[in-house]
Amino acid sequence: PAAPEPLGTSPQRAKLREALSGVPLCELGHRGGQARYLLTNLVAAGCPQHEVEIVRWSFLLQPEYFRRKVEVVYETPHFVFAHKPFDIQIGHGKGQSARYVGELTLEEVLHGLADASDLPTAMLKRCHNLDFATSGVLMMAKTQEGLSAASKAFDHARCGSTTIRKEYTALVLGWPAWDEVTLDAPIEGDPASDFKMRTVTVKERLDGEGLDAPADNMIDAAVAARWGPSRMPPAPKWDRDGRAAKPREAVTNAVVLNRGHLALSGPLHGRKVALVKLRPITGRRHQLRVHLATAGHPLLGDVAYAGDISTHRLCLHASAITFSHGSGEPGVLPPDGLRIATHSADSTPL
Repeated sequence: PAAPEPLGTSPQRAKLREALSGVPLCELGHRGGQARYLLTNLVAAGCPQHEVEIVRWSFLLQPEYFRRKVEVVYETPHFVFAHKPFDIQIGHGKGQSARYVGELTLEEVLHGLADASDLPTAMLKRCHNLDFATSGVLMMAKTQEGLSAASKAFDHARCGSTTIRKEYTALVLGWPAWDEVTLDAPIEGDPASDFKMRTVTVKERLDGEGLDAPADNMIDAAVAARWGPSRMPPAPKWDRDGRAAKPREAVTNAVVLNRGHLALSGPLHGRKVALVKLRPITGRRHQLRVHLATAGHPLLGDVAYAGDISTHRLCLHASAITFSHGSGEPGVLPPDGLRIATHSADSTPL
């Protein structure tokens, strides 16, 4: 496709101003600093100039990148369920600090919300993790009793327990030939990458029968092989240390909710995409991303497994979590966080 109009032209500037009207300055500062940090990193890492330009144009063509909202979507006596935007860290680990001026973590934002409410952030402890690039609901404990119960439940969930049920919504590249499938493929660290994982064997099941050979929906294999986590290369040391040395069982249930065409501005406009619901039976690093890529339908916006650098975010959203505590605390469904415009095959908006 033809290159978009330069940033300095009035039509593009007006479009950007309109899209960003009403966004708090602190949020623009966070995203603006993040965008500058990313582009500087790409240049320093020696990425080809045309790839840097694709990323730079994505900020203009897809101003959704600059919008984010942290909020408490549900609260119980023992837990807080917070909505985490994409491309934001939950908190800084030991020895870590802000990477650029204006960077905000989820924990810092929640402490800011607490200043205007009675939310007890002093005790808030995360019960599980969401990847930097993933948006959605994050469960945090308010009490030691809640933290202990959640820790045990998540440990069991990694082995397939039903005490905790997590669901994700995602946009994948291409139209799957199946409507529902169970992807059963052990996962291990990819020896060719400091960051990525890979499947060892593939045992895809669809009503007891094997799937046909998956379609190839890779955007750019060279980019996928070369780039690091999300759009923030190179991979940091803590990513390398967290990978599994040996293959571990991994099972994912996937259901197609709709098939359509991407309406998001950019090089992939009009491409076939599908909205899917994902339920991880096990909890492995990059499980959903690796399983969908293995099935031939990587996630839209996935740099590491699809080579897609033209979409402003990884299109993976933790849409629901159900946790049965001693008092029978319910699950929570946060607001829709996957704000990517698509149109279904019959032109009905997804």
